[in-house]
Amino acid sequence: MKKFLFSNCIKIQDVLFAVGIFAGLPAQIDLSDGRVTYCDMMKGLISREKATVIDCLDCFENKVYALDSGEDNLIIWDMAALQCRYIPLGCRRPSWIHFIALERYRSDYYIFPKYENKIWVFHTDKNEITEIRGYLDHFREAQCACRVDNNVWILPKDADVLYCYDLSEGTKNRYDLNTVVRECVDAVFYDGCIYILNMFGIIYQWNIEKKELQEITATETVHDKKMSVGRIVYAGNKLILLPAYGSDITILDLQTEKAEIYQDYPDDYDDRTEWLKYYGYCEDETYCYFAACAANYLLKIDKRSGALLWMKPKTDSLGGKTIDSLAKKVVYESNWELTDLFEITPMDPCYSAGMNIGKEIYDRVGRTG
Repeated sequence: MKKFLFSNCIKIQDVLFAVGIFAGLPAQIDLSDGRVTYCDMMKGLISREKATVIDCLDCFENKVYALDSGEDNLIIWDMAALQCRYIPLGCRRPSWIHFIALERYRSDYYIFPKYENKIWVFHTDKNEITEIRGYLDHFREAQCACRVDNNVWILPKDADVLYCYDLSEGTKNRYDLNTVVRECVDAVFYDGCIYILNMFGIIYQWNIEKKELQEITATETVHDKKMSVGRIVYAGNKLILLPAYGSDITILDLQTEKAEIYQDYPDDYDDRTEWLKYYGYCEDETYCYFAACAANYLLKIDKRSGALLWMKPKTDSLGGKTIDSLAKKVVYESNWELTDLFEITPMDPCYSAGMNIGKEIYDRVGRTG
């Protein structure tokens, strides 16, 4: 049985919606038995020859919104009308990761790119994108973000400051850390504190009320990329560190402050690939669901107990259909209406030049049609 690999997912009712890394075809995984089925073909869907990397996913009013690093697009899947839209954002860099967060406030989506000192706001009710520029002052790259209520906390690269952007007020605050925090990959909130993870296992604790930063080094690893970590999860009074490329899952008990290496992998677990292992995830009230980026299993973490559970996506339900044969059925269309054209309007009055993103959509679709 071949692996079904995907870089991110979103839970919709009792299934996970995901986009296959190869060919970029949307699919759903039944959480009761792991059965994989491809979604009905959507108008406007473009199949890919190269890997499709979805940074963020969210669902709102029967539409799935995603940030695609492979083509630096905002993708919108209309699940009722079976239509798919690609909105290029123009932030491509020589890297697979272009975004740090996609956050919704009311009916607006706030897009935080990794390499641009700006925020895009997609207004779902108007089909319009606006820009907020310069919120990171002079910093040009962000390391990671963490949402707490209506606030998004952002850590710039190689910085001794932390920013907090209030989605409800459209304002920012800057806080001095008194130390430079480097090579951070993820952050999680719990009990008034944000835990920021360094790629080599160093954890920083930011106390939101006291505005104090503390370093926790109980989980530090050898400074080797193969031993680096990529995700941090709070569950069952534990901090769970998931590897980026290696095999060691580290579990830190916050009561005893002791760390241990997880050993209970499935017997047939297979992750022989150079891709990041636990890149994207989604959650509900009970579990965190990590995408099967590299392995033949996806990981579920029980939020209450901290238990690690494994589910194998089953591709035999595809009836022998290969990804290649399915991709050939995708219809390339460029029948864009005037209502599909968007205008980026800077929100800062210091910037007056807009960007005709509708023209970019038309030009790009025309080249692929």
